[in-house]
Amino acid sequence: MDVASGFRGAQIVALANLFTRNRQPRLSENHGEFHLIWCRWDPKLIKKGFTYQDRSFVFFSHTPMDFKNRQPVAEIQSHAPELFQDEDGDWWLSSA
Repeated sequence: MDVASGFRGAQIVALANLFTRNRQPRLSENHGEFHLIWCRWDPKLIKKGFTYQDRSFVFFSHTPMDFKNRQPVAEIQSHAPELFQDEDGDWWLSSA
């Protein structure tokens, strides 16, 4: 049985984010479209002294369970970004 059977997109998003302890990757849904955002963590850069890594990638899918083998649709200069919408309906991006 498919893990996602019986769940709606928003429920899958909530479950995925609940079990992500370090808040990355982050899955979001907007009008039936899904975005997976994750921050790059490259151990090679740590060895070179770069402890703060500020490149994140955004992936798009029409379903919350289908991000395999997808290319990023955007690269964001941000560490652990999160999207949020304010009371006026404008979208914002935060960074750690």
